[in-house]
Amino acid sequence: MTKEDSIVGELINFRGLVYSPINEQGVVFLFGRLLEDLNMYIEEVRTKYPDCIARRYTGKGWKKVYVEFEYQSSNFLLHGHDPKECDIIICWEDDLTPEQKKEIEGVEIIELKSEIKNPSI
Repeated sequence: MTKEDSIVGELINFRGLVYSPINEQGVVFLFGRLLEDLNMYIEEVRTKYPDCIARRYTGKGWKKVYVEFEYQSSNFLLHGHDPKECDIIICWEDDLTPEQKKEIEGVEIIELKSEIKNPSI
């Protein structure tokens, strides 16, 4: 085994995560730390698209939602994902332009960078 360089994001010190995510795997971990705050629970995490099947409390009950994890929301389009197969993009940074958001109309974007700044969390 060889020694690797260690690159980290900005200091956030949020629920056991010292630095901000710098990739999709960090987004998945942080989402796991925020599940209850987002009124969600996970049924399945998988390697095919979409990445996750979850349930989200709607006030009336628990609705099944299909979730895709991305470091930046624009990666959703870059990867050529079908918006009809996804309900929510969970990302660290929402960098989609208004024009790009029209391409995925109906897909909610949850930017975790903003969520962790929410005083109610």
